[in-house]
Amino acid sequence: MEITKFIFRKNILLILSIFFVSFLNSCGSDSGKDTTTNDKNERKPNTEITNSKQQEFLKKKSDLFFSNVIKPANSALTTMFKEKTENLTKEFLKEINNTLSDWTGTVESVIACDEKGTVIGGDDKTKKILILVVDCGIIKFEENEDNYSLYCEQAQSKKGKTKGLYPNNPVYEKVLNLKEGQKIKFSAKVLISKEQGNYDPVGKDYRNYDEQVTIFQVEFTKLELLPTNEIAE
Repeated sequence: MEITKFIFRKNILLILSIFFVSFLNSCGSDSGKDTTTNDKNERKPNTEITNSKQQEFLKKKSDLFFSNVIKPANSALTTMFKEKTENLTKEFLKEINNTLSDWTGTVESVIACDEKGTVIGGDDKTKKILILVVDCGIIKFEENEDNYSLYCEQAQSKKGKTKGLYPNNPVYEKVLNLKEGQKIKFSAKVLISKEQGNYDPVGKDYRNYDEQVTIFQVEFTKLELLPTNEIAE
């Protein structure tokens, strides 16, 4: 099993049960989508975020998703959405030199795997390679649908050999003891960014787009656990 796909599917099933696997066909028209629901204007992240750059990125991405896909002024806006959202991410990462400094998020999962990137079952993660996945913000436009999400996960190589956290990594012990749902503050270097969504466009018509997820594959360089109910400063 390719580890990145496994993590993405696991995230979606655990956090956003309404997600389908990104390559699953989900044909249909946009006639059933209610674009007048007041909840669509309540775009608030579900995590406590005070980092200004993190807030800036979430706002820009969610605003673009809302104005180009959820409630576009015309279909031409949705036609180029994928290219525009990818370019926005590239410009942002260039601006911050591909470095996330003191971002905050919620632990989604800590996955143990071997050096080939194969997921290892069981709760004992000691001496195994770890993959940390962090929920860095979800913007909801409407309950149970039409959401924008941002995740950071420990980077994987394209050849299948993991670049996960090894026991000699300075943050290994901290990650080893993390549990799902805990709040953390971290810094990381972004190696790869991915844009994934639940859609089945006809040509370049993205009006059936329901969800958008940005995934940063990173190398975690600093990490600390935040006390319960503490907001990072």
